[in-house]
Amino acid sequence: MPSHREGSPFGASLKDNRASLKDRDKAWYFLPMLLGLTLLAGACGGGGGPQQHTFNILIKDGKPVGGSTTFRVKQDDTVTFNISSDTGGEAHLHGYDLVKEMAPGETVAISFTANVTGRFLIQIEETEMELGYLEVNPR
Repeated sequence: MPSHREGSPFGASLKDNRASLKDRDKAWYFLPMLLGLTLLAGACGGGGGPQQHTFNILIKDGKPVGGSTTFRVKQDDTVTFNISSDTGGEAHLHGYDLVKEMAPGETVAISFTANVTGRFLIQIEETEMELGYLEVNPR
């Protein structure tokens, strides 16, 4: 014959309450791990929408100060290269086929949306001086 306590919220035995408490304690072990994984996923993958990047390249005595550099962005980011040269010439971003003529001592800006993924050479055309590479990674 069933007990008068069955089906009642007060009908659980002390043994059942202990088991229930242990199950809840186990859940608390997984909560920090779940929170950590969520934060890690946001830091690694997301980052939201397109960003704006401005890179400055200084050319002195016909060479880039600091040497050739790799500039990394994500697809659909807005990119601006400010290029200053003491010798002048034609700055060219290959792959995007963007070209700007510079007079000695002048700064030119090459601005665009990085919608094509890949690795692209940036150089002074006349001297074939390598200024660096633009790497556009998928978002």
